Amino acid sequence: MEARSFRAGFLFLTPMKKILAVFTLLLLITSCQEPESANSNEKETGAPPPAQDIPPTPRTGDLAKIDSLSRLLRDDPDNLEAYLMRAELLLKRKEARSAANDIYNAMQLDSNSARARSLKGQLHFVQNRTRLSKREWERCIELDPENIECRLRLAELYIIVMDFKAALKLLDKVISLDDDNAQAYFLKGIVVRDMRQDTSLALQYFQRAVDLKQDYVKALDMMGVMLSAQNDTLAKFYFQRILELEPNRGDIYFKLGVYHMNQDNINRAIESFTRAVQLSPRDAESYFNLGFIHIQLKEYEQASKYFTSAIQVREKNYKAYYGRGYCYEMGGQYKKAKADYLQAIESNPIYKPAGEGLQRVNEALAELEAAGQ
Repeated sequence: MEARSFRAGFLFLTPMKKILAVFTLLLLITSCQEPESANSNEKETGAPPPAQDIPPTPRTGDLAKIDSLSRLLRDDPDNLEAYLMRAELLLKRKEARSAANDIYNAMQLDSNSARARSLKGQLHFVQNRTRLSKREWERCIELDPENIECRLRLAELYIIVMDFKAALKLLDKVISLDDDNAQAYFLKGIVVRDMRQDTSLALQYFQRAVDLKQDYVKALDMMGVMLSAQNDTLAKFYFQRILELEPNRGDIYFKLGVYHMNQDNINRAIESFTRAVQLSPRDAESYFNLGFIHIQLKEYEQASKYFTSAIQVREKNYKAYYGRGYCYEMGGQYKKAKADYLQAIESNPIYKPAGEGLQRVNEALAELEAAGQ
């Protein structure tokens, strides 16, 4: 049986449309070592060396800012701005409980603070209390009619619940207030694509976002995924730009691999998927696609190893069981092929290629038995 019939029996390429749908949803939803012993100070009796004061490791970045704000609030407990700044940093670090305390204190000082309402909306959102988020962001806009942040966050919420008209109204207002707001154009691209099914116009908005902010990774990613779905060779340049900014993104190497597969650039696809699993060892889809490529090359032994890796990462993987079973079948290992086809059917009883494969190997085993082998 030729490899191309295997391909016809099952769509091994991860459809870019599925990647695009999942990707959009995702867009919107130290080790400590003890100091070595100072052996030269130890006494012959084995007594430990004298205790030494070890200065604490200085905190940097957001932690240093939080420490600075905490000192400020100890001296000035009614400092509204300090509470808001610390709450924002705590939310960024996903420390919701501590952030909630600061937001509460801020609203005790000024319940009409639009920024406090914005942060409270964010807090509710991470707590999956989206109705309360909506209420806080709407109140924020009432208090500050030209507030851009609350409009953008509310627009994102409307996109998630697929109220595209409400989202579009908010985004158009943001653009009227700030024509250079990259996020507004990015979100408007999502709305236009999903509400009007206008991919051409959506791409224009995504490109506008990239033009305004050349390191806007989400917009670059969206451009790459959408252009790849159209088999546009420009797609690779957007993925490569992301890798210049964030070189350890295994998911981008996976998308680049899918692009190269669709372009029949097998060597580049192998390079991309290999890099993807090096960076993300639990990337079952990249292992799977490497297996598929090696079937196309009729390197069945190597292909089966990749399918095995895919199964080890995600045990309930009927595609990988079918792929490995096919490799065994091509190598004449019919009993192993049968076991894998049965596993594929157990995971997905309506999966026809596995049923057809099982029928083939049963016939082959019957012929061998009849021949006395």
